[in-house]
Amino acid sequence: MIYLLLLVPIALPLAMPPLARRALERLTPTTALWAVTGSAVVLACCSLTALGAFVLTGLLKVPLFAAFGELVRPLRTGSNMIVVPAAAFSVGALAVCAWTVGRTVLRQARAFRTATSEADRRVTAGDLCVIDSPHPDAYALPGRPHRIVVTTGMLRTLGPDEREALFAHERAHNAGGHHYFLALAELAAHCHPGLSPVAGTIRLAV
Repeated sequence: MIYLLLLVPIALPLAMPPLARRALERLTPTTALWAVTGSAVVLACCSLTALGAFVLTGLLKVPLFAAFGELVRPLRTGSNMIVVPAAAFSVGALAVCAWTVGRTVLRQARAFRTATSEADRRVTAGDLCVIDSPHPDAYALPGRPHRIVVTTGMLRTLGPDEREALFAHERAHNAGGHHYFLALAELAAHCHPGLSPVAGTIRLAV
């Protein structure tokens, strides 16, 4: 019975993508952003906890740890034919999760340092930093201070009113702390593959 209960938090994220899309359709973007991101983080944590419980039950089958079974009676169920494969799968899933999360954190940290260093070398006007590049691009650069990075190629394609709209758009990203939501969405997606489509919904809400 305990194994069926532990499967629930692992299976629930698979039902999240259609619910996330419906939330984005029916709620304001800000409300949907908070609701969907919060739900994704909770589901990711619950699925990791369930995998950890499977690992624990597997350890209780090892003689070295069997004595601790008296302390966690609710988990002392199941035969070796169920417990051992479930524990082995959970160890593999947690290892993959740890690897992908660690790799993502390092990659994003390097990208942020590169973007910050590039912006630091440029002349800024307030929070605006202009990079000489023919490629049209613009993005909000979080940190202290917040900055708006835009290329000369982008500025050349826009009129005065369009530029002001672009700057307001990017400033709204920084003011709303949207980079935190995007980071949480990506981490949740690495914790459970069923949450990958939800990360796309969060990006759309942002």
